Amino acid sequence: MALARKSRRAQHNGDLSEHLHESATRLKAQAITVGDDLRQMAVTAGESALGLTDPIEKYIKEKPMKAVLISAAIGAVAGWMFRR
Repeated sequence: MALARKSRRAQHNGDLSEHLHESATRLKAQAITVGDDLRQMAVTAGESALGLTDPIEKYIKEKPMKAVLISAAIGAVAGWMFRR
C-alpha cells in the first residue's frame, strides 16, 4: 500500500515537473517574441522621430531668431510651472 502511494506520488511529481518544464519553454518562447516585437517597435519609433526633426531643423535654419525666442518662452513657462 505505502509502495503504491510512493509510486503514484513519484509519477505525479514527474508529471508536474514535465508540465512545469513545458510551461517554462512556452513562456521563454513568448518572451523572445515580445522582445523581438518591442525591439522592432523601438526601431520604428526612432525612425519616425528622425523624420520629425527634419522640418524642425529646416525651420530653425530659416528663422533662427524666432526659433530662439520660442525656445526661451517655452523654457520660461516650463520653469514657472515647475517652480510652483
